[in-house]
Amino acid sequence: MDGKAVFAEHVSPGQLNVQAPADTAAGPVPVVVTTASAAACASAAFTAAEAAIAPGLLAPATFDIGGKQHLAALFTDGLTFVGSPNLIPGVPFRPAVPGDLLTAYGVGFGNVNPPSAPGTVVAGANSLPNLTISFGGAPATVSYAGLAPGTVGEYQFVFAVPNVPNGDYVVTFQVGNTTVAQTVYLTVQQ
Repeated sequence: MDGKAVFAEHVSPGQLNVQAPADTAAGPVPVVVTTASAAACASAAFTAAEAAIAPGLLAPATFDIGGKQHLAALFTDGLTFVGSPNLIPGVPFRPAVPGDLLTAYGVGFGNVNPPSAPGTVVAGANSLPNLTISFGGAPATVSYAGLAPGTVGEYQFVFAVPNVPNGDYVVTFQVGNTTVAQTVYLTVQQ
C-alpha cells in the first residue's frame, strides 16, 4: 500500500484482510497485491483511500433485518447478541435493559495508548482516547475502548446501556471529531 508492506490477516481467492502500515499518507494511494511464491506475481495497481482513521463496526449483512442494520453486540456471556428474540432464527438474542454491559468490535479507530505498531498482537489493555457511544443521543458509559488483547488491529468496546425507554436505538460511535458512518441499531426493552 503506497509502496509499503501491509500485514495480512486473511487471504482467500476473493478476499484479503490487511492492516495498513503506519504512515502519514492520506487520500488515494496505489495498492499492489504480490504473491510470496518462488515465481512471484503482482497484480495491476488499483487505488484505495487511506486515512488517519476510518472507523467501522462489526455489523454483518446477516444482522440487517427489515432494513435495519443491527450492531453485533454481545452480552457478558459472550454468546447472546442484543436484539429482539428470534431476530435471526437459531441465533441467541435478547433485548438489552438499561445498565447491561455490552461488548462490540470494530476496526480503523486510530491510535491507542500505549501505542501498538501495525501487525503486532496486542499484549494487554490499552485505551482509545476521545471515544463516545450514545443511544439516540443518550450517552453510554464506556468502561473499555481500545485494541482487543490477543488480536491484531481489532478494537473492543465495553459499554453500559444508558437509561432510555423501550425501542430500537441508533447507536453512534464517535472518536474525536469522526463519527462512524454506519447506522446501526440496538434494541432496549425493560
